[in-house]
Amino acid sequence: MKAMQSILFFVLLAGILSLSADVYHQARGEPNATKIKADALEGIYSIVGAEGQTHYTGTATIRRHGPDSYLIQSITTTLDDEGEPTGVQNSTGIGMIQGNSLSMAWRLADKSMVGLTVYTIKDGTLSGRWVTFPGPGEARVERLRKVAPLPKADKET
Repeated sequence: MKAMQSILFFVLLAGILSLSADVYHQARGEPNATKIKADALEGIYSIVGAEGQTHYTGTATIRRHGPDSYLIQSITTTLDDEGEPTGVQNSTGIGMIQGNSLSMAWRLADKSMVGLTVYTIKDGTLSGRWVTFPGPGEARVERLRKVAPLPKADKET
C-alpha cells in the first residue's frame, strides 16, 4: 500500500509540474505550444544523460496508454570516465502531456527509487530534468532522441 501511495504521489506531482511548465512558458511570453499529436511521441528513443559527474546512455520505449497518458520503459547503462559500463538500470513509468511538456513519474525495477522527469518536447527530442527519492533533491538532465517508430505488434498491445 505504501508503494502505491508513493507512485500516486509522483503521478500527481508530475501533473502539477507539467501544468507549472506550461504556465512558465506563457509567463515568458513564449507562444502556447502547438498541440502534440496523440501518437507523435510513441516510439523508440536513445537516451543520453548525466547524474553529477556520472554519465549514462540507454534506450526508452514510449507508448500511449489511454487517451491522456503514456507509458515509458527504459534501460540505461552508467559509464565511467573512459566510457566503460559500470551498471545497468531498468525503469518503468507513466506520464502525461501538457502543452509542450511531458511529465513522467517512474520507478526503478528493483523498487529502490522513484523519480519524476519533466521533458520539453521539440522536433522529436525530449530534453528533461529529473529528480529522485531517495536522492539529493538536485535536478539532473537527460535527452531522449527518437530513433524509430514502435513496431506494429507493440502498438496493438
